[in-house]
Amino acid sequence: MRNRGRAGRKSHHSESFRKQVVLTVLQQNLTLMEAANRFGIPNQTISRWVLRYYNEIEQTNIIDTMADPSTPAPKFTEYEDKLRQAQLKITALETMIELAENTYKIAIRKNSGTKQHG
Repeated sequence: MRNRGRAGRKSHHSESFRKQVVLTVLQQNLTLMEAANRFGIPNQTISRWVLRYYNEIEQTNIIDTMADPSTPAPKFTEYEDKLRQAQLKITALETMIELAENTYKIAIRKNSGTKQHG
């Protein structure tokens, strides 16, 4: 049985494997539960991986597309997909913040009426 959430614990999965899982999740638009079932990895772990590698994978995809002149220009539907993925990421981040605030009683979001001191 694996110990989850231990600080400093080395992952059983290589970084390239984690990135491949994230790439598959993004390309196939899998839910966390679908990905967990497919890869046999807890959905919370996959969620962490998606949050960690999302920007890097998206930037790589954009750079690869721009570097290959034979690649046709992205279609409008591709941008809609990217927007949907960004919205999913925002929802995931908001959910994580809400869970952290409720679980650990830490106020992460700033109150709109408070003055910020610099």
